[in-house]
Amino acid sequence: LDDLRLAGASYAQGKLQWRGGDYYDAAQRSERTGWTTWMLTPVDLISAETRRAGVVVLLLCAGAMLVLSAIVYVVTKRITQPLRLMAQTMARVENGDLSVRVPHTTATHELGRLSRVFNTMLNSIERLITQVYEARLREKDAQLLALQSQINPHFLFNTLNSMRALSRKGQADTVATMAESLADLFRYSMSNWNELVPLREELLHIENYVMIQRARFGERIRYVCAVPEELQHVPLVKLSLQPLVENAITHGREHCSDVLEIRVHARREGDELAIDVTDNAGAFSPVTLARIKAALGQLDTDGKLPTADVGIGITNIDRRIKLLFGEQYGLRFKVIPDVSTTVTLHIPLHTRDRDRAEEVHAYEHPHR
Repeated sequence: LDDLRLAGASYAQGKLQWRGGDYYDAAQRSERTGWTTWMLTPVDLISAETRRAGVVVLLLCAGAMLVLSAIVYVVTKRITQPLRLMAQTMARVENGDLSVRVPHTTATHELGRLSRVFNTMLNSIERLITQVYEARLREKDAQLLALQSQINPHFLFNTLNSMRALSRKGQADTVATMAESLADLFRYSMSNWNELVPLREELLHIENYVMIQRARFGERIRYVCAVPEELQHVPLVKLSLQPLVENAITHGREHCSDVLEIRVHARREGDELAIDVTDNAGAFSPVTLARIKAALGQLDTDGKLPTADVGIGITNIDRRIKLLFGEQYGLRFKVIPDVSTTVTLHIPLHTRDRDRAEEVHAYEHPHR
């Protein structure tokens, strides 16, 4: 066996069967003594150890993959989540929501700085929009005050002339009533005239105005008010109805040979309040109506007030309503020439638009 396996070499190894078992063998012959050392190792023992080592290696690899995956997930999330939040915020800003902000995150230095810069930019945009909005409101206020200074003396002059004529006829009670209505009329018009007031206050203001006009023109003017009690608390822009009644009387008397009837009617339309001011004169011709609608369209594009010959009072009311409540609100017209004219005022009832108007009003009058 030694001669066969060693074949004159000092070392040999291999695999053999012995006594019914498989073994790995190794032989080493000593040069000094001439002895040969022969070592047998069962194959089953080596295979079991190899399998155990393989299992350990697989478990270690699986554990390492899990740990690596967790690390990659955490790192990736820290990078992608801020980007995803910013993308969502940008999408909302693109849709017109300037109140949104990128939430504070534990992002990397660069992404965190980008989020802060983006939020600062939105704050600046909102501030600029507010400044421009306030500037436009102030401009409208100045123009409307100038308009008042032109209209009020003319109305006062005519009223005082009527009161003088009535006093000479000995109608002291009528003169006293006119004086009281005139005082209430000017007190209401000149005090905080750009505020929101309950509908009932505007209706009372109309009654004072109509009383003075009826004292001047007698039974040639009839005023009918049909406003449900539950709607009289709804806030609306001050001095938004009386100019419509004044316009109906001023133009209607010239086109109505009989009694001029002015009707004010309010109704609920979904989430809106619709208030009709109707006369039975139909004084607006199609040409005049077209010019007024064109003036309203001009307001929607450049914000400039039209000239007096195209209804500056009407366009002022429409613009003030739009500025406070939104572009979907304002005035609507229905004219049947020589029959009737209806101007319908649309404002919100209980919606975000009303909250927005009240916030704007509170912002403009912080000390009230």
